[in-house]
Amino acid sequence: MINRWVRCLAVLALAVSCLSTAAPVHALSEEDIRAINLDSVWHKTYKECVASNSGTSSNIDIPGNLSPNEKVAAFVDTYGQMAYNDAIQSAVPWEVTLAQAIIESAYGQAAPGNNFFGIKADSSWTGPTQQLVTSEAGRGQIVDSFRVYGSAQESFNDHSKFLRENGNYWPAFEFSNDPFQFLQKVKDGGYATAPDYVQTVGSVMQQIID
Repeated sequence: MINRWVRCLAVLALAVSCLSTAAPVHALSEEDIRAINLDSVWHKTYKECVASNSGTSSNIDIPGNLSPNEKVAAFVDTYGQMAYNDAIQSAVPWEVTLAQAIIESAYGQAAPGNNFFGIKADSSWTGPTQQLVTSEAGRGQIVDSFRVYGSAQESFNDHSKFLRENGNYWPAFEFSNDPFQFLQKVKDGGYATAPDYVQTVGSVMQQIID
């Protein structure tokens, strides 16, 4: 579906596989990960791919009149660069990042405050917040506090930071080279309450990969 990324993704899979087995995620600082990847084949190939890619990392709305498949393709074209760039620094699989963002933001059409992942403003959050109506399994519709970001890029960066800094999700990083297992471990860690979350996000991941 996104042929111009195929070469990039093959190399990324290899790089993330090596990174995921290097050490437990909580033992690696952001500087450690950056140092590992700056000398990697993936990093050099990534720069070439970005230079030739016609997609943009700007926060652009996806047209609402497209088919679901077209929306997925348009979302990847628009935000793919953010996900790939984030993956080489965080070891969060690019497929998981994009699919979660698509589901949580309804193809980018419902991301108030540039919150593409529906991350709540817990006690650790010191930035701006917003009160939004949300639905949770077993609780129905509730009003809760959510994080606000200055841009889509900030949201993508905070998503991976949120996963890396929360011990509930550390087991997922043992599967950075397997996005489906990574997603399952994130769900097991309490990321989402919907019982079919893995199936829903997983189906979008499969669309992206195909």
